[in-house]
Amino acid sequence: MPSTAPTARAVLDGGPAITPAPGVLDRLDARVAAGPGRLALVHGTRRMTYGQLALAVALRADALAAEGAGPGRLVAVHRPRGIDAVVGLLAALRTGAAYLPLDPAAPAARNAAILADCTGRDDIAPVTGEFTLPGPGVTPGSAYVIYTSGSTGTPNGVVVGHRALAHFTAGATARYGITAEDRVLQFAPLHFDASVEEVFLTLGAGAALVLRDEEMLDVPGLLAGCAAHGVTVLDLPTAYWHELTHALASGVDRLPPALRTVVIGGEAALPERVAQWCAAVDPDRVRLLNTYGPTEATVVATVADLSRHRGGPVPIGTPLPGVRAAVVDGELWLLGGALAEGYLGRPELTRTRFTTLEGERAYRTGDLVHVRPDGQLGFRGRADDEVKINGHRVDPASVESVLTAHPGVREAAVVAPTGADGVLRLAAFVVADEGVGAAELRDRVRAALPAAAVPGTVTLLPALPRTPSGKIDRKALRSPAGDREPDRDPYAVFGGEVLPAEDRVPLS
Repeated sequence: MPSTAPTARAVLDGGPAITPAPGVLDRLDARVAAGPGRLALVHGTRRMTYGQLALAVALRADALAAEGAGPGRLVAVHRPRGIDAVVGLLAALRTGAAYLPLDPAAPAARNAAILADCTGRDDIAPVTGEFTLPGPGVTPGSAYVIYTSGSTGTPNGVVVGHRALAHFTAGATARYGITAEDRVLQFAPLHFDASVEEVFLTLGAGAALVLRDEEMLDVPGLLAGCAAHGVTVLDLPTAYWHELTHALASGVDRLPPALRTVVIGGEAALPERVAQWCAAVDPDRVRLLNTYGPTEATVVATVADLSRHRGGPVPIGTPLPGVRAAVVDGELWLLGGALAEGYLGRPELTRTRFTTLEGERAYRTGDLVHVRPDGQLGFRGRADDEVKINGHRVDPASVESVLTAHPGVREAAVVAPTGADGVLRLAAFVVADEGVGAAELRDRVRAALPAAAVPGTVTLLPALPRTPSGKIDRKALRSPAGDREPDRDPYAVFGGEVLPAEDRVPLS
């Protein structure tokens, strides 16, 4: 019988892995030896040199080891953003354990559920600081466990090993060009994998890590803080970068004078915002790098330099060294040494998503891509994001693209909540300048896309809801429709501006 094994239709190869690829602690030790007096961490007015960092990590590692931390164990790090949190995760690694970052702002029940899931015990309560846990499913080669909802909404613990982390760190440091002279902003919470990129690339290069404080939450505060600290590299969620770009295009804000590289990732970059950026920012002064990568492939797998993007669809680039990207029936599969070990305590899910391709271990991303004429990957959306409206398949991303092409629209998110009657309907949520109306936006979609893609509601909001990592919280946008009482107006959501009754799509 003929083989039914999948065959890659196209493979992009990032080239050989950078070897030797020292572990993150080896890289840190080398930086301490080379310059113990160099600045390592900055948070507000607090400073820590590499020598001071090494001492703090050693002391805390000794304390953790005395509590049982070591290879095959987990150390939960439950601290607010700050130098102590970075010291805690490094100390966990120093004992040989894997670290598990918890969100101190999350409800206690969520953190308790994570602890129960990763330990198999439901009687562990999170406490402030670092504490050692049993780690069934964690190996001596494991570096960290990060919980991600993925596309299903069910939290899954992704176990990433030291080998994968070393491969990623070496490849990304080279591609980004991080050096000891840089000052890198640490923007992401530690329980999101973007923090792995920020922390380990920076400290492994001997650069200074500037931790965002509360005064750097909005765009003006962020830019002012980055200017004050001499930040040279910004690593931002794409959604936040969209806001930053809008501010730059309006002429209200300016980039910090020392800035030379901006790295974005986490969501698809809007072509309109890329065009605005390229018009406002000198590409010879500041590079713009668009990154793509699931947690299961260790933070970032592909990178595109958008500094001189000429318009049109935005690429997600080419693979990092040691990474191969295969397109199988339109889906992106990733191969190479940077793949995670799998999902903690979920062997069936691990076998489903971490499979083999032509005899080599691979991760199925669930993302749809194509190879562009310029040899880069183009992103087409999620295989599971398309919805069927009145018998027609609709990609919400295509509707968002039409909405954000309007010069007065800052952001847009389109979801397909299920109404009380169990029927899916498109709903658009838009952040726009004053004077932009909901009916105008819906007419714009009607003129550009098939009738099935026209949202039944267009709601104008002052801001889109965000997850702690800065991504658009689409679950929050979907929930009002599902939670609505049957006798309430199904279009009255979030108190924003909606279409008048005579301009609505029939609900039946």
